[in-house]
Amino acid sequence: MEALKGRFPDLAFCPLRKPTGFDPATIHLPVGHVKAEGRRPFTVESVFARDVEVLMRDGIKIYSDVFRPASSSDPGGQVPAIIAWSPYGKDSSMPFILHIHADYKQLIDTEGHSYDHMGPFRCGLKLDQTSGYEKFEAPDPADWCARGYAVINPDARGAGFSEGDIAQWGDQEAFDLHDLIDWVSKQPWCNGCVGMAGNSWLATAQVNVAARNPHPALKAIAPWEAATDGYNDFMARGGIPRSGFMRMLYQTMTGNRGAEDGGAMVEKRPLFDEYWATKVIPVENIDLPMYLTTSYSTCLHSRGSFETFAKAKSTQKWLRVHHTQEWYDIYRKKNNDELQKFFDRYCKGISNDWEQTPRLRLSLLGFDGSPAKTIVERAEAAFPVPGTEYRKFFLDATTLSLSLEKPASESSTSYEAHHMTDCTDFSVRFHEYTEVSGYPVVKLWMSCDEHDDMDVNIQIRKIDANGKLLTSLNYPCPVPAEEVANTNVAKFLGCDGMLKASHRVSKEIVNGLPRYKHNRLEKIPPGTIIDLEIPLWPIGMVFESGEGIVLRVAGHELRLPELEFNMSAADNQPLVADDSENVLEDHDSGQDEEVEPSTQSISSSILQYRQENGRTYHGYKDGKYNVPNDEEENERLDLQHALFLRTFDDRLGFAPPCKPEAKVQHVLDVGTGTGIWVMDYADDHPSAEVIGVDLSPIQPSLYGYFYLFSRSANSVSVPPNVRFIIDDIEEEWQYSSKFDYIHSRMMNSSVADWESYATKIFENLEPGGYTELQEIDVFTKSDDGTLTPQHNLWQWAQLLYDASVKLGRPYFDPSNIKDILTKVGFEDVTEAKFKWPSNRWPKDKKHKELGVWNNENANFFLEAVAIAPLTRALGWSREEVTVFIAQARKEVNDPRIHAYWPIISVYGRKPAK
Repeated sequence: MEALKGRFPDLAFCPLRKPTGFDPATIHLPVGHVKAEGRRPFTVESVFARDVEVLMRDGIKIYSDVFRPASSSDPGGQVPAIIAWSPYGKDSSMPFILHIHADYKQLIDTEGHSYDHMGPFRCGLKLDQTSGYEKFEAPDPADWCARGYAVINPDARGAGFSEGDIAQWGDQEAFDLHDLIDWVSKQPWCNGCVGMAGNSWLATAQVNVAARNPHPALKAIAPWEAATDGYNDFMARGGIPRSGFMRMLYQTMTGNRGAEDGGAMVEKRPLFDEYWATKVIPVENIDLPMYLTTSYSTCLHSRGSFETFAKAKSTQKWLRVHHTQEWYDIYRKKNNDELQKFFDRYCKGISNDWEQTPRLRLSLLGFDGSPAKTIVERAEAAFPVPGTEYRKFFLDATTLSLSLEKPASESSTSYEAHHMTDCTDFSVRFHEYTEVSGYPVVKLWMSCDEHDDMDVNIQIRKIDANGKLLTSLNYPCPVPAEEVANTNVAKFLGCDGMLKASHRVSKEIVNGLPRYKHNRLEKIPPGTIIDLEIPLWPIGMVFESGEGIVLRVAGHELRLPELEFNMSAADNQPLVADDSENVLEDHDSGQDEEVEPSTQSISSSILQYRQENGRTYHGYKDGKYNVPNDEEENERLDLQHALFLRTFDDRLGFAPPCKPEAKVQHVLDVGTGTGIWVMDYADDHPSAEVIGVDLSPIQPSLYGYFYLFSRSANSVSVPPNVRFIIDDIEEEWQYSSKFDYIHSRMMNSSVADWESYATKIFENLEPGGYTELQEIDVFTKSDDGTLTPQHNLWQWAQLLYDASVKLGRPYFDPSNIKDILTKVGFEDVTEAKFKWPSNRWPKDKKHKELGVWNNENANFFLEAVAIAPLTRALGWSREEVTVFIAQARKEVNDPRIHAYWPIISVYGRKPAK
């Protein structure tokens, strides 16, 4: 690492989360031992040596866990070892299981184990398939000790308590692995033979050491899904920098120093240069037995795995192209039985029939909902398959079709590159059973009138006989594909390619296919037509007659996000109360005091409208909205905005248009209130026109205002791209243009017909546009029964509901929003659930903080939303409401009552066509 630092003075490092739990020990695991209830047991007596020190050649100490059969200590009982090298931690409780922000910027602590939150339905893995001692993406010691192998789970240099900085591939990692292999092979329980296994980083590490610095004791490797080029596979595929995924990985790692920051380096060095050359693994050097796997589903490893199989000089190499997802694949018993046969042959010297295994097995995907059946691991002589017929299809912009015949005349079409979902599709149908596999290439003539560069993204999708786009589930799920969350872990859409147009000048032809060096660029004068050849990653699909493909072209990434944004997973679990004395004592010391909201006044003046019960209400469409619009309520709305930001970790929403880099032009916020959401969104997206609509003219463009709870507590100047409109959203919408994103928050009891409301949103969105609805369930909940129907807080919700029914705008169960959006035509509808505790009663740190904020909000909220409905609809007097609210407030502030309000955010996309 010091050599790399000396060679590249600008080498960037990112800080790591501090490790915990260093505890060297040797533990004997008896037959039947389980790490936790429901996990896989050990079936042979085993030895677990924890945090074992291993010295590297430069004096750095790394620490490893070692699992081995107890019999390996007996004379003649020595066993081979399998190394699983990565910086992700030494077992399944590593930080990677933390919930991951959609934009890869933040992680939220939660309890769990590998795969619990990595994909829908636990990635198809049952809890008892693994022991919990396995590293993420690595062989399970409970399985492999029983197979007669030791499993070595090191923390790579810089990870956990291992010293130094985490190195991303390159020479340093190869040196370290060489030294570890040397140490392992000389242990008294080892037979002198070492293998390596694992997915992803663990696979790349195998290829790296085998290509750069192999040790004689390394007898065989099993790189199941390996990337081989840090620039072209990870950081800048097609020359388009994308640092988010790697930066997310760094946040999952722990260490006492730092990690080589590829994300920062691609920002410093966006072109391929001598630094990125150190991240290209010379796979042609590999000359030892190698059992590879790959799949189409990964957005990281496909190219590298196919290329390693093709280029490695080893004569003992096998590739299995499976039809699932790598984590599901690695723990299937059938696959581990086969992997044992491979290692038995080369690490134990057993003469078995492994070498009769077909050198290449290829899967072709049929896709869910298609009559075409997936071909699973069919033996082939090579890839591309010998005898493949290569066909050239011409794009016809007039008919948006693909044809074997060149169109009679030139034509053109366009898409809005600034748009998050806009694209152009060209389709073709097959009139007989067809298999498609190999390396597709797309040639386009393109121009952009506004900019001097373009990011061009290509994807090949499968369509059924009715033209419906199909997806392929990557592992078995208990629900139909359309009900499975849209993540790349769970669903495969189709092979893709991408290219930054200015890099076209770096093209070279390799084996008849275009490849790009990405070492130089040439900007394109706006309006200039250029030709682009874009290579796609490998394809493997099968079609019945009548089915076909769609070639999709767009200015944004077309793949699904690699991981599901699942902040709400913890909120779907019961909240645990903090019963410590200080929480209860704080309440007891003031339990007889009348509780009043404490936030001080913010605005200097509020327009007076309808006066009622000491509060003011909107005058326009008088009576439609039953919540005040006075100074006190506006303060609460801004506090509530801050509460949403804390709940969503400083995000304004979860739909793709809320990402800072989202390309949007027209945005609408319905029920904008004080306009604080609109202004924050406009600041994040200065090129978008953002409109807020409300019944009350209380926005800052209409009077002086000061935001205490905005992202910066400063006097507000309305962004130039903001406009506020006073209107009734239940009347006909007459906006001059359709929207890319329509946001709606806290409209419960303000809408009479939610299906009609959703339909209006749908009709006023551009094709491919998104909506997002963020709502509260007014019925307060308790997971442990401490809130009962006898409590005033429980009765408060029921009374509100009864009053809202009489007023014609009943409180609505927000858990129905997902179904309503789906019914009116939205696609990819996704929901996230959260909890707002009534006070600081939860034990969990994040929910305790949310409880503090919501307690302040609720002390305003209880009266604000109740006084008009109870007096208008149920005939209560102001005094009766005041007394009742005082009792409910006491319960809101009582930490012995473990109440919370459910919060839900649901977003969906209008079909692009």
